[in-house]
Amino acid sequence: MMEALFSPEALWFFIGVFTHKILSIALGYGKVALFAQDVILSSLRLLATITEDVAHMRQLKYLQMKKGGATDEAVDLAKEMDEKSFDNWKGSIIHKFQGNYPRQLQGLVKFQTWEEALMVLTKELKKRKF
Repeated sequence: MMEALFSPEALWFFIGVFTHKILSIALGYGKVALFAQDVILSSLRLLATITEDVAHMRQLKYLQMKKGGATDEAVDLAKEMDEKSFDNWKGSIIHKFQGNYPRQLQGLVKFQTWEEALMVLTKELKKRKF
């Protein structure tokens, strides 16, 4: 009676079903992790491009201030204020990036500061040869 319930064929069938389910889940998580890493890299590339654009606009601002007759002290004060504001923005962006990333995937975010984010970006770009 026991042999009829657990024939070798049935046992192998259920082992196959179980193995298929486990491997499908593992591969699914792997694909999600790869996609999430690409999202991180693309987001960092976008943020780096925005940073470059803002730096260029700031230089144009200071040039226009000088052309408009602003004193060197006024330009220096504007630079200092802009730098502090921009540093705060960078920190805020990283904080928001980490806070808004799905909790299950936060282990993929391997940076805590702007500088660390740029190092991760540089390393990944070199590795992927973008």
